[in-house]
Amino acid sequence: MFMQGDQQVTGFKLSPLVGPYAKSYMFLIGSPGSDCPEQIASVGSYSYMIDQAEPGRRLYHFDIYEPNVM
Repeated sequence: MFMQGDQQVTGFKLSPLVGPYAKSYMFLIGSPGSDCPEQIASVGSYSYMIDQAEPGRRLYHFDIYEPNVM
């Protein structure tokens, strides 16, 4: 857990990359002491991205989820 400006960031290292929507890391971002994050960021590798990479390479994604944003 660390502060970025006035936001608290709580990070999690997840299990090995397994399944079609695998994530390696997840970060919950919000006001200190809040029970509900205002943003969630994730790093991982979707199975379809592996098919797009060069042989022996894996592509990763960084996604940010926010309320009311599609």
